[in-house]
Amino acid sequence: MSSTRKTLSEDADQLVHTIDLYIGNAKTFLDSLILNKNIEEAIIDQLYLIKNSIDKSLKVSELILKSNFDLKLVNQRINLTKYIHEYIATNSIAKNKINFSVVSGFSKYYYLSPLDLEISLDNLISNSEKAGAKNIIIEMQTEQEKLLAIYYYDDGTGVPERFVRNPELIFDLGARQSESKGSGIGMYDVKKRVKNMKGEISFIGNGLKLKGASFKILI
Repeated sequence: MSSTRKTLSEDADQLVHTIDLYIGNAKTFLDSLILNKNIEEAIIDQLYLIKNSIDKSLKVSELILKSNFDLKLVNQRINLTKYIHEYIATNSIAKNKINFSVVSGFSKYYYLSPLDLEISLDNLISNSEKAGAKNIIIEMQTEQEKLLAIYYYDDGTGVPERFVRNPELIFDLGARQSESKGSGIGMYDVKKRVKNMKGEISFIGNGLKLKGASFKILI
């Protein structure tokens, strides 16, 4: 993930930020439409595809600014454990707000979309931040015939009891884990992206390693 920084001109830098602003506004309007209960499911599916493209556009503009433009839209063979270490170390969503601990101690290669991985992590971290988390632990280990298990823990307020009793509801469209402002699309999006990576995600409880929510991704 490391790369040599490329300098953008001031005009180009401003242009990318302007694109971010316009796309960000479009994303906000689209989120509202997706949550509209009066819209048919088939239309919501199409709106979600549009949202997916917008999310990728935002991420690509971020990559341009970071001078790390390597077409992460496509599947690549990556050292997944190392990639997660490096991505968390440079994460811009919760920089200076959350303390991260990433534990693996081994290398494991996968053929997947780095963009799906990054957006999934971004959504998890964003949810933790909304829940008031100050610390996040990510642990990776080999399980179930050499599959990679990624354990995610935070010290936020945890998942509400209604979701603890029915954890699959966490991943429903419109479900919100906390009372803070949010669209309720994040975990729905994470589940779809993890599935794209031929994996699965599950809620495994509150108060395990830390006092907040805990999730397990199996790839």
